[in-house]
Amino acid sequence: MMPSFAPETMVSLPILAKVCEVQRELFQRAVTYLALVSGALSFVLPALADEPIRVIGADLPPYLYTASDGSLAGPFAQPLQSVNQSFGDSSPIDVFPWRRALAELEGSDNVIMGPLARTPGRESRFKWIKLIITDKVCFFSYGRPAISGLVGASDVRSIGVRDLSPMQEMATRAGLANLETLESDRTTVRMLAAGRIDGWLTTSSFLGYWGRVQSIDLANIHVGPPLGTIEVYVVASPRMHPDLVARIAASLSRFSYAQKRMASSDQ
Repeated sequence: MMPSFAPETMVSLPILAKVCEVQRELFQRAVTYLALVSGALSFVLPALADEPIRVIGADLPPYLYTASDGSLAGPFAQPLQSVNQSFGDSSPIDVFPWRRALAELEGSDNVIMGPLARTPGRESRFKWIKLIITDKVCFFSYGRPAISGLVGASDVRSIGVRDLSPMQEMATRAGLANLETLESDRTTVRMLAAGRIDGWLTTSSFLGYWGRVQSIDLANIHVGPPLGTIEVYVVASPRMHPDLVARIAASLSRFSYAQKRMASSDQ
């Protein structure tokens, strides 16, 4: 005897077949979705495990510059190359004009750059990884008596300083009102030798390098007492992950900073 069912519990075969078809389609979609997610993770997870970084240099002779043979020169050349190699990258380091290098550093998450001087105005903008060099800042004059500090600098017509440099920030904080901001050290040393500015607030490193490049008679250069000291670093993007910062600092641990010494007498 066949079992009997209430009419409301009976499901026709066409409806049952439709239900099975829908279930199969949902299952296939779930499998496809999981495959896509798995494939995406296979690309994402390695990237998270070892985030790529980019090492660049700021063209700022004599701290870093490209020599005549195309190689990097200056005290920042080896530290930057060491960071690059610690991440398995042996390709040449891109060296940009200073302003562009700074824009690259601030506009990306994983950029390492050098050189950059540490100043109060820059303190919170970057991650300061390794001090490479310290340099004393003085007033330099050409063919005239040495400028005797801030008082002497206030008495002359004009003091040249590179725009956006730590020396400009230092002089502005000291209250000097007779600053002439210039685009480059090359221009500044030429104006100093030509008598178009009375003094140059810079370091002996910059003065010596650009004086030789521009064939300035360094015997006519006179230097006043130091106004302060700048510390020049290898730095990282402000949003770089702390684990990456620690790894980069470890790769730079063998480099000890060099102090640039300068006599306070005329030279």
